[in-house]
Amino acid sequence: MPTIVKGLGAGSSASVTVSGNDTSGTIIIVASTNTSDDVLAKLQFSSVRSGKPRVVLTPANKVSAAAGVYYDESTATASGIDIYTANALEQGKTYVFTYFIVE
Repeated sequence: MPTIVKGLGAGSSASVTVSGNDTSGTIIIVASTNTSDDVLAKLQFSSVRSGKPRVVLTPANKVSAAAGVYYDESTATASGIDIYTANALEQGKTYVFTYFIVE
C-alpha cells in the first residue's frame, strides 16, 4: 500500500489518508487552517516503478471538483507524485480524489 504525507497546501493540521494500492485508490484530504495553493500531499509508492508514472487524478465529490487539484508531471518520479492545488482549500471541507497510475 502506498503512503501519503500532507503538504503545506492542505493546512497546518489537515488529515490526509490513502486507501488502495500503487495502481489505483482513493485519497481523502480534510483541510484545516492556513491552506494555500501549494502541495496538498505527497503520494509515495510502496514499490519503486521502472519509469515515470502516468497518472489520472479525478475529483470524487463536488467540493473536490472546484479545488483545481492536479499532479505535476515534471515532479513525478518512479517513487511517487506530488499533488497540488491551484486554489486554496476551504477549512473543514473533505476533498476526495481517486487515482489510476500506470507507466
